[in-house]
Amino acid sequence: MFLGGLGFALTKLKHIKEICLVYPSVGHTHMSVDAHFGTISKSTSGADIKDPIEFGKFLLEKIDSVGEVVPDSTIFDFTEITKLMHKPPNLCSNGFITIGRTSTGKITCASSLTMNAGELIGAERKSVSFDLFKDEFYASDFNPLITKPDYSEIEGKIKKLVKLSGGIMTAQNERNFRFFFDQYGHQSFRELICRINSVSPKVPSLSMSDGGEMHMSIIEFLKKSGISPGHIPKKPVHKE
Repeated sequence: MFLGGLGFALTKLKHIKEICLVYPSVGHTHMSVDAHFGTISKSTSGADIKDPIEFGKFLLEKIDSVGEVVPDSTIFDFTEITKLMHKPPNLCSNGFITIGRTSTGKITCASSLTMNAGELIGAERKSVSFDLFKDEFYASDFNPLITKPDYSEIEGKIKKLVKLSGGIMTAQNERNFRFFFDQYGHQSFRELICRINSVSPKVPSLSMSDGGEMHMSIIEFLKKSGISPGHIPKKPVHKE
């Protein structure tokens, strides 16, 4: 369903032609995004934050890299798209998965092995792309449903949290928690895509011709230093 949602989005997004999913091996070196979460974790460790609204305000005021916090985002249900997808066995067992849009507008998917699987198996698998969707899939006819959040399982936990706080959390804090579960966006997927397409690209496209991404530079550094970091998967190739 996740891959189907990404593939459907590619049929609508004009600035994006390929989405790469890279799953590092267990014990991998840190990626660039880890530093961002580390900054947030360190900043919030000494802050007085009691509910989600306070947390959102803190992120906007204290974390420079946070540009927007959306408290009432729209949740889309892509369950039905799974009926229109090809599902090769063990696809998600691969460490490098790409979903691309060909020049004819067709959505294809390709994958290669994990960083260590090549050494364990002893052979490189050829990366051959396949059509992500079946012939009966028409992007213009499909629309994901808007889902209302279900907070029934967490409602009791919120009450218990307020009770155990010993008066530290106020009734307003409890209402703020409920707001985040009661409120949700009603923006259609088409409206969301139009909004994204209206924003001009702010960064140049990264070249993948070297078979790796920026966060793989650490692995390249280890190789140049004479340290074996394991097997780096080859970038899957999408064929027309």
